[in-house]
Amino acid sequence: MHAKLDGPAGEFSEIDIHEARSKLLGLKPVERFAAVRRSVKRGSDLLVATLTRSDPFLVEGALSDGERAAILDLWRKSKHPEDYARLTRLEADAELVNNTSKILTAYQKACANQACT
Repeated sequence: MHAKLDGPAGEFSEIDIHEARSKLLGLKPVERFAAVRRSVKRGSDLLVATLTRSDPFLVEGALSDGERAAILDLWRKSKHPEDYARLTRLEADAELVNNTSKILTAYQKACANQACT
């Protein structure tokens, strides 16, 4: 499921990707996100692919991790809403199980320490 939600898997020409990256990186973050949102609503994956599949060196300093995550979330919610909702629930459940196990481990250690003293 992660592979399906990692980002657009389509093939795009290098020229289209280069032109899109040049134009997008020249925009302010708010304008860039608005352009990506319009593109996703029209059904195009080019701008999302350009920003999320590019070599990090090419977008470093222009695209923050938070902006990249927001763009991917927008794309995931638009293209695969059921899978995205399921993955979000599963990740939340996994975090809950992990936190519960930490609490139980701490409780177990506390009980073991009481028996020793």
